[in-house]
Amino acid sequence: MCGTQTQAPRVTWIGTPTDLRRALEPFQTQQLPRVTLEPPSLDFTRRAAVLLEMGMQPSPGYGLTLLPGQWTVDDGTLVLHVNWLTPPPGRVFAQVITHPCLVVSVPRGGYRHIEVRDQHGIVRMRAGTRADR
Repeated sequence: MCGTQTQAPRVTWIGTPTDLRRALEPFQTQQLPRVTLEPPSLDFTRRAAVLLEMGMQPSPGYGLTLLPGQWTVDDGTLVLHVNWLTPPPGRVFAQVITHPCLVVSVPRGGYRHIEVRDQHGIVRMRAGTRADR
């Protein structure tokens, strides 16, 4: 669960320790009781992180997980492969607004774009990056 109030799917490049702290801040402020998260140790000279947000969903039956083979690179675009989880038809879940998300560590590569494809190959999110910085 992200602490953000993102309405639609969004992908965010996290290229510095400061970016990572900022990205994790909403997780801490939305939790009761308040939780303090220490950013994971990440060598930002060789790796970066990507925050994938599914956007606002009407129940807890939604989520994101990485698929085997996690990522590929296609013509300057980092492609992340995820399982885009939705509730099975006919299943009843509590009516609770959720904001599912996933933070992924990726190798640096000077990517111009990030694309997120679901288990069926459908592009769910796409964004430009500042990955070359």
